[in-house]
Amino acid sequence: MGQRYHLLDALRGFAIYHVIIFHFLYDVYVVYGLNPDWPYQTWVQLWQRNGCGLFVLVSGMVFALGRNTFKRGLQLQILGLLITVVTVLVAPSEAIYYGILTFFGSAMWLTLLLKKELQQVPVVIGMAASVAGYFLTKDIASGGANLFGKELFAFPQWLYQDAFAILGFHSNNFHSSDYVPLLPHIFLFWFGMYLFAWLGEHSLLDKLTCGNYKIFVYPGTHSLEIYILHQPLLMGICYLIFGYVP
Repeated sequence: MGQRYHLLDALRGFAIYHVIIFHFLYDVYVVYGLNPDWPYQTWVQLWQRNGCGLFVLVSGMVFALGRNTFKRGLQLQILGLLITVVTVLVAPSEAIYYGILTFFGSAMWLTLLLKKELQQVPVVIGMAASVAGYFLTKDIASGGANLFGKELFAFPQWLYQDAFAILGFHSNNFHSSDYVPLLPHIFLFWFGMYLFAWLGEHSLLDKLTCGNYKIFVYPGTHSLEIYILHQPLLMGICYLIFGYVP
């Protein structure tokens, strides 16, 4: 049996706690209308981006450890599609298109498709290129590649239609309660993959075996189940608090 990298499980558990807290506050403030502008505050957007980023980064690190990657990606794509269908039917104003599960499925497939080419890139260069790619595309919705607040170039306007929303391009009318497009997040995923390889090259993987704290490790090893179940449970809690379904 291979050794377990408890720190990665713990970090994933820490990230899922962030997801639960964020979505509970979103339900209270947005779905139940206590403060509809809550998600547009700067600190909230930073919190959401950092929490999601940690999830993606850790998933990239464990990509090399996974088995049946194509099958796992298919499973996540199907679950993501089911979430889209359910939210469209039950709460169309809060429908989810291209959420985190769809992203993970797409990232696994894309990385599997490009695995040979990605492995040929020296690890340090791959890490640097991933960082550069992330910062160049993190503001893709604004229409261009920005670095330190300066626009370097603009993306073609014909890309900004909802047919390309999975990539990060979309029209101004597009809305999704949970939206994790390939750009810029695929670069975080690849950075995690290269970081894991870098740790391996420097015989530092044993550092990831620490952090075996059940409070974080348990939810980290059951993150998919928790993610699927947490929102219905949160809405049930909100119903008990507010006494009605919005």
